[in-house]
Amino acid sequence: MNDFDLFEQWHGIYEDRIRQELKLELRDLEHFEVAPAPLVYSCLMQRRVSVMKRRVLLSEAFASSVGNHGDAWRELQRKIENGIDINGYLSKGIRDWTLRDMLLDQCKIYHFHLRKDADGGIGREIVFAIVDEQNFFAVCLGDHHTMYDRNDLVTLAETSWPGRLFKLKDAGPSNAVIDRAMFKEFAHRQVTAGINLIEPAVLTDAQGNVRSLHNPQGSAIVGVDLSQSVHVKVPLNAYLDYCNELRSIETIVSGLHRRGWSLSLRFSADSGRRAYVAWAEPLGGSKTDPTFILRYRDKGKARFPLAAKYL
Repeated sequence: MNDFDLFEQWHGIYEDRIRQELKLELRDLEHFEVAPAPLVYSCLMQRRVSVMKRRVLLSEAFASSVGNHGDAWRELQRKIENGIDINGYLSKGIRDWTLRDMLLDQCKIYHFHLRKDADGGIGREIVFAIVDEQNFFAVCLGDHHTMYDRNDLVTLAETSWPGRLFKLKDAGPSNAVIDRAMFKEFAHRQVTAGINLIEPAVLTDAQGNVRSLHNPQGSAIVGVDLSQSVHVKVPLNAYLDYCNELRSIETIVSGLHRRGWSLSLRFSADSGRRAYVAWAEPLGGSKTDPTFILRYRDKGKARFPLAAKYL
């Protein structure tokens, strides 16, 4: 066995998770033949919400507008509060790892359809929300046109939960040129959906002051060359997680080489121990089976950030 086998097995862990957890076929993914599976998985997960119980908080605007859709909302709310997977209510676009959601990337605002079928969210009614590990902040009920009103959405969110959701700064003059029409155009074209706005939205805070969002609230976007002819734009957070984990594995490969070990008889994820586990044997041959425990975290630092987040 050689070094390539170890990296191949690392990729295999994430190929399996894409198939089994996300129910996607690799051959159906854009650029699957040149895209590293850990990076693809990291990008896919950036647009999803983790499955856990959350408290549901409603803005006054949301509470007053949901009346005619009470049954559908109560079903979605029940799933949120009971920790049932709600990713099926998101856009079908979450299956495309190269597709950017500008409202989510720039303003940290998800849009969930109020209804779904086997393929994903359906219908015109959309719940705009901000989600953290404890709470589901239901900002407003709207439709597909609402997602371009990002100034109104962030103002409503900030005045409903002052100081809890966004990084803010005093508004500057530069955002005046990014109006609703331009934001809509940017969001619809994949060439421009990957741009980073210095001030993604202007808002009026609870005290009546005009403020702006301070840089992308979800993740900045970075361009990545997968080959000479394939260029994609991905969340910077996802790309850094991939690069840092790759660097950690390369460091381990080099260290084991110096100690005289051949590598990757087996390399797998052990979620129970919160570690990758690798089996190796000495070069030259005597039969041994030592186990190397590759901890997700070492002295508080995530050496394997993908594993720390997702396995």
